[in-house]
Amino acid sequence: MAKTWYELKVKPIQPLHIGAGQYGVLSPSMTFIPGKTMWGALTAALGNYLGKTEEEMRKDSCMTIFEVISNFYPVINGEPCFPKYKKGELHLGEYSEKEFRYLFTDTFVSTSITAEQQSAKEDSLHEIEHILPSSKDESNNSHLELHWKGILSIDLDEEMSNKNGFKLKLGDFLKKEREIVIGGERKYGFGLAKILELKPFDKEEDWNLGNGEFLMPKPEITYVHYLEYGNTSGLSAIQGEIGIWIETESNTEKELKLKTPLTVLLPGCRLTESNIGLELIRGVLRVFDHSS
Repeated sequence: MAKTWYELKVKPIQPLHIGAGQYGVLSPSMTFIPGKTMWGALTAALGNYLGKTEEEMRKDSCMTIFEVISNFYPVINGEPCFPKYKKGELHLGEYSEKEFRYLFTDTFVSTSITAEQQSAKEDSLHEIEHILPSSKDESNNSHLELHWKGILSIDLDEEMSNKNGFKLKLGDFLKKEREIVIGGERKYGFGLAKILELKPFDKEEDWNLGNGEFLMPKPEITYVHYLEYGNTSGLSAIQGEIGIWIETESNTEKELKLKTPLTVLLPGCRLTESNIGLELIRGVLRVFDHSS
């Protein structure tokens, strides 16, 4: 069976911290889940399911199974909240980023304790912003549950071997209620989520797709993915913010190192028209064809 696009919905059981750097004592969280983060969460859960170490997963070519994956966005009242700009401000669906943070984020305060005096260490105060499983605004008795949705291209019939050599299909792993851990700060009880649903989808245009292929840039298309950008990409933006995409990888000595950073346009961007082909790798649409 060939790879097929599916829509994956997950339900957070614990708050999520999606790291966005460090600003003084505050570790803010992103308001959506990048594709590289979901790729890591699903790959780690698959490794646990198969009983394999990261080295064994790499050797058995399991690290690339979930590589073609999008960012995951909030789903509120059944509606996915895709990124777009309104009057120069980023929105997730109908919520401005400020409104979303007001409704769905909180902070956790941590300090280090000295063993001798059982008191807080100097300069150890640390605030971690996290996204709640549901809204904290209880006005008018409203309480909004939060889910997350994204897409990935996989073959559910793909066979893998567990640590005992038994053959298993990928579809057996991606079952409802399968637990995965998303994001960071897990020692504080963040990150646990469960798979709610995996299904083919009809609204390809929501994910910038047409007949299974990514649509070539046009001014009326708002991209919900990161886009490779810069002098060599051949893309020109008419709307959007520029950022740096950084990933890590393990080498044979099991040491983490940084991959070469990419200049990217952040989700919510729009581009001038071009006939450049795009492919999705861990949340970033990358240029693969410079046609004339």
